[in-house]
Amino acid sequence: MPDSELRDEEMAALLKLAGRRPEPPDAARARVRAAVHSDWRAAIAPARRRNRRWLAVAAAFILLAGGGLFLARRGEAPQGPVAAFIRIDGEVRAASGAAAPEGSIAPGATVVTGPGGRAAIQLAGGASLRLDADTEVRFDGADRLTLGRGALYLDSGSESGRAQRPALEIGTPLGKVTDIGTQFEVRLDAGALRVQVRRGLARLTRGDRSVTAGSGSRIEVATDGTTRVVPLAADDDADWDWVQQIAPPFDIEGRGLDRYLDWLARETGWRVEFADPAVAADAPGILMHGSIAGIRPDRTPEIVLPACGLAAHREGRVLRIERPREPGDPR
Repeated sequence: MPDSELRDEEMAALLKLAGRRPEPPDAARARVRAAVHSDWRAAIAPARRRNRRWLAVAAAFILLAGGGLFLARRGEAPQGPVAAFIRIDGEVRAASGAAAPEGSIAPGATVVTGPGGRAAIQLAGGASLRLDADTEVRFDGADRLTLGRGALYLDSGSESGRAQRPALEIGTPLGKVTDIGTQFEVRLDAGALRVQVRRGLARLTRGDRSVTAGSGSRIEVATDGTTRVVPLAADDDADWDWVQQIAPPFDIEGRGLDRYLDWLARETGWRVEFADPAVAADAPGILMHGSIAGIRPDRTPEIVLPACGLAAHREGRVLRIERPREPGDPR
């Protein structure tokens, strides 16, 4: 039987019978290894040169791409809009940068209101911003503004909504105002700064010092840098009158009365109470119809509530909701 036809078992038996072959001398083994290594290097040299060329090309591509990314980051690649106009009254224009199409505001744009102009603006993070007449504001980013003159009002929304975004910073020549929540006005006039808080907290930082004001108080910074915190008049709505005039519209159509009353309380600063607990329980199911567009929030109760079969009267900053009195009702 030829050797090529031997079965595996027979070949194994023959190898065992042959025993272990003697090891070759070290010198001979070294010569064989050197010869094999020389032949191997000669065989792979062309492939290695090709690989080096591809590695060089890949490295150059990576460096270019990385450099492009680095330059894009350093050059602040164009972002999307940081805000959008909701309502405009009178003269409102972009002084620098550019207002993007469809009423949106691009990063770096400066918005200026004229002597009779006001604007309501929605910031990208969800906060509501309003600009008074003769105001100049630069939109440095989604959470950074710079007030050059005039006044702005910020409503950063509910506490839960505010917790989901960075704090807003408003730069001024007399310090930086930080939103700690949730409704306040910043006014820069004749070299003096005023930060008055309607609800929540606001912080003013000047150098390495900061001062915080809470609901119903105001931070005043004089032209010489003197800073103090004073209380607001409890029943004085005059300071917030312009805020009412440019309030964003609220769509009542098909909504429950409770939604409207929540909005009304936030816009006016009033506390809403019900004379009858049963009316409070019914409020979510009382659906409204129509429109209050263009009407100041503090004047909408006289339109909305009678249509819902209800009446209201104010006692200071409290709005009491009740059912209308019937003729002869002793109440």
